[in-house]
Amino acid sequence: MNCKLCEKYIATQLVPWEIILWQPLKKTQLCRECWQSFTKINYSKACQICGKKENYKVCKDCQLWQTTAEYPLVNQSLYCYDALMKKFMQKYKFEYDLELAEVFKSEFTQFLKITNNALVIPIPQRAQKRKFNQVRNLMKNNKRIKNSILFVKKEAIDKLQVNLNRQERLQTRQPFDIDKQELNKVQFERIILIDDIYTTGRTLRHAANLLAQYTTKPIIAKTLAR
Repeated sequence: MNCKLCEKYIATQLVPWEIILWQPLKKTQLCRECWQSFTKINYSKACQICGKKENYKVCKDCQLWQTTAEYPLVNQSLYCYDALMKKFMQKYKFEYDLELAEVFKSEFTQFLKITNNALVIPIPQRAQKRKFNQVRNLMKNNKRIKNSILFVKKEAIDKLQVNLNRQERLQTRQPFDIDKQELNKVQFERIILIDDIYTTGRTLRHAANLLAQYTTKPIIAKTLAR
């Protein structure tokens, strides 16, 4: 099989117990070189609010957010959104290669478990053509994940952020609404908002601003990449 990012052939190596027990081969999505080339965020050299690579504890972007009436959201991410991660997201998110979700699924699920018993709310996906939630697919099943609390307003469907520049993203209107029948699941819970990528922080803050109207408990965000 070939690596889905660099096309390099991946030789399959069986361990003895797999041969003896006739275990099915596990399909490897990426070669070792690509896997080891993803860059973990070093929070000793990153913004403590959003995870952006920065020499200051609070980056200029977050300093600007602090001057607004937005919910004071803190985000944590695992990886830098560099050229390799962009290539991964292109194939996974926009070319619909769902098998690539397996690359980070265990690690991202464990990353969320660090926060004890919070309610996990994925950002809902806007693209109708995409028949899967790219955020939810990055996680293993967990009874604390609530998919139905937030939904995309009709007028915001297919209004994708990828087509906007930074200034246009920051000026977008609230694209989400909340299912009022689900409010009892929100009011007394700490919340983790999750998304695949943190870019400007606009999408996550839209969601946090909305949820903050219905709970006094803390809301934080976690994303795969920043």
